[in-house]
Amino acid sequence: MATEQDMARIDAEIAKADGMFRAELSHPGGSWSKAQELGLYLADWVAEREKLLQSLRPVDAREAATVAYLRQNLEPGDRLAVVLINQQRQHSVQRITTVDRLTAPDVQRWLRAMNVDGYSVYAHLQALKPAAQGRTRADIDQIRTVFLDLDHGGRAAVEQLRASRDVPRPNWILETSPGRFQAVWRVEGLTLPQAERLTKGLAERFGGDPQATPPTQPSRLPGFANKKYPDLHWVAAERGKIAPSRAESFPERLTAPEPPPRAQERPRAAVMRENGHSMHRVAPDILVRRALERAGAGRNRAAFDLACQFRDNRYSEAEAGRFMRAEFLPRLPDADTSGRHQPYTEREMVASLRSAYHQPAREPWPERELIRR
Repeated sequence: MATEQDMARIDAEIAKADGMFRAELSHPGGSWSKAQELGLYLADWVAEREKLLQSLRPVDAREAATVAYLRQNLEPGDRLAVVLINQQRQHSVQRITTVDRLTAPDVQRWLRAMNVDGYSVYAHLQALKPAAQGRTRADIDQIRTVFLDLDHGGRAAVEQLRASRDVPRPNWILETSPGRFQAVWRVEGLTLPQAERLTKGLAERFGGDPQATPPTQPSRLPGFANKKYPDLHWVAAERGKIAPSRAESFPERLTAPEPPPRAQERPRAAVMRENGHSMHRVAPDILVRRALERAGAGRNRAAFDLACQFRDNRYSEAEAGRFMRAEFLPRLPDADTSGRHQPYTEREMVASLRSAYHQPAREPWPERELIRR
């Protein structure tokens, strides 16, 4: 196992550093400053060993928490995606499996070894179609969960949510990082559009990010360490209500479909003024749709073209980034042009965005052509 290899490597480094430290101290011509340096080096490796030991000691309890969380949010036989992300190496791994396989002891051991190796562990808690090879909107078969990120307000925001009579109590509260929480509702009978509207409605009602947790996005699993921060933080789960919630459990305004636009309305963004003249900007949804149609020829190319169109339509780089993260990135195919299943990362998207905005604006695509397409 990777954890045993890590421990052996650390023990070897400790033995080496200890020998050098003792030799420097005992040598008649030894340097005190060099000995201090070696002592600090030794202390660093001892601290690394203790950190690894702490990560391994309570594995049984943490594994039990992970397994319970997965089994209580999904149905037996459900297929789902598990995602591992190493931010330091800019590397990610995605696997499609069943909840029964994911909760098996050997898979749990593999996930914990990857976690020790620097990977944060996420799961996409929606039931995927039998032939799904990714976690796009088209791959989702049944909605099992709805999330609300509470990144501001800390524990007070959690208690305000729990005390609200507007919505059912969450089934789970996760502390995903220090002072940041995520509320999870186990749901049944919701359609994908209802889940998308509910996610945005909950965020607007309770001050969350409406784009943070679309149904295509994975979320952190309890029982694993959040590897985003240098200080060790274990994702912890607090159990709430047991029964799942239905659409009618939430206020109708949070799940009701948005009214269709009037027939005479064009899907444009707001008019803006530039150099004293008014100009129309093509609406973001049109630009995103057109870029997604081109994604089959290459996701990087589609992202760059989309960023250029946002730029050419006089959207700021910050505006373009928000639209691309919310509407473009989650809807991209997980497979690259060669058919390999490799999720397209936000880092790649941001690189395309910055590259586009470092170049001067051009004339945008004519809106009439975009709509006709």
